[in-house]
Amino acid sequence: MSINAVLKVGKVAEVCVCYTGNILTSSIYNADYYQSVAYEVCKTGAHIIAIKDMAGLLKPLEVVPLMDALRAGIKQALGDANALPIHFHTHATSSGTIATTIAMAQYGCNIIDFCTASMADGTSQPSLNTFVAMMEGGTGNLTHSLTHLLTHSLTHSITHSLTYSLTHLTLR
Repeated sequence: MSINAVLKVGKVAEVCVCYTGNILTSSIYNADYYQSVAYEVCKTGAHIIAIKDMAGLLKPLEVVPLMDALRAGIKQALGDANALPIHFHTHATSSGTIATTIAMAQYGCNIIDFCTASMADGTSQPSLNTFVAMMEGGTGNLTHSLTHLLTHSLTHSITHSLTYSLTHLTLR
């Protein structure tokens, strides 16, 4: 098993679970399913469990039941609901993912993937700049200031525009 190979060489094993349906309405991908998957992941010796929401399907109202199911499976396997970090990866295709990432952060998700504003949204990850702006003044511990992110995003946007222009020149 690939997890055993990773563990054997002393590296971090992150197991990914695809989010493919509505946990509130699915007869298959429900809370029991995710609890069972989290339990099995823990039993493999993995260090991190990742939720891969590749189509931006997870909605904010589904966050609490999903996180509760994952934490219950982790607690069942390891005795502590917080013994294994949860990593959330999504794509902004549904345009609702910024609300979902805020809900994930507020409910204790350990790792959430974002992208700088100049490259965010669409088929990319949600904007870190937007997330930081939405979370300012809250109880979370943000490590980036919006001003710093805007400067970085502007620099990246200019570089991206120049690169795009140079690669689309037409020789006559």
